[in-house]
Amino acid sequence: MDLGIATFDSWVDYVLHVKWDATGKTGVLQVWQNGVLVLNQKGISLGYSDVQNPYFKVGMYCWTGQSKYAKKNIYLDEVRIGNATADYNAVAPGRSDNSGKVAY
Repeated sequence: MDLGIATFDSWVDYVLHVKWDATGKTGVLQVWQNGVLVLNQKGISLGYSDVQNPYFKVGMYCWTGQSKYAKKNIYLDEVRIGNATADYNAVAPGRSDNSGKVAY
């Protein structure tokens, strides 16, 4: 999945809508980048049918010694996780009053 060129020295807002389904029948992955829907896949396989259920994890995907950069930083802000009834507006970032509609 190509989400374009990484933007350096600026905030980038992401909203993810994920419906886990290892069978490939009802899985959903939608990604909004700065308010624009950039990925919209439905009826896909997401996750595994095993004892450990899927979970949200975020961070840098790199190993020590595997990058030309000695120092790497990532900043996360306004992380919200909604439940099955949450919509885009319930978790969207960028509220000027830093409030959030509780959706969990």
